[in-house]
Amino acid sequence: MFVLRDLHPFVKNPTTEKNAPIVRELRNLMGELKRSPNIIITTSHTLELPDELLQEVTVVDFPLPSVSEIDNLIQQLVVPDKLNVSGLAREQLVKACQGLSRTRISRVLAKALAAKQQVNRRMVMI
Repeated sequence: MFVLRDLHPFVKNPTTEKNAPIVRELRNLMGELKRSPNIIITTSHTLELPDELLQEVTVVDFPLPSVSEIDNLIQQLVVPDKLNVSGLAREQLVKACQGLSRTRISRVLAKALAAKQQVNRRMVMI
């Protein structure tokens, strides 16, 4: 398994001198891997592939977490005695996390815990 992270800047415009060899090598590799159990996985926040690669890939889009998933994530990541928000403040915390990935939510909560040793109502209201 080959995992290529944030490849989009290098393949989005295959007509440039800089990107054309990369796209060509990826196409060659894809052809070779069809005869083997190996795969290529690319990850990115955006889907930017040239047509010649799009025809050969399967796109799996992972949606951002829902409100209930965010709430569960907060419960999992912050021990109860460090999570001092409830009611409206809890709703505001969840709403503030909407649009963020699970990883980003984890980082924001970790940063709040590192800075103040808790997540409280005052942090949410800021």
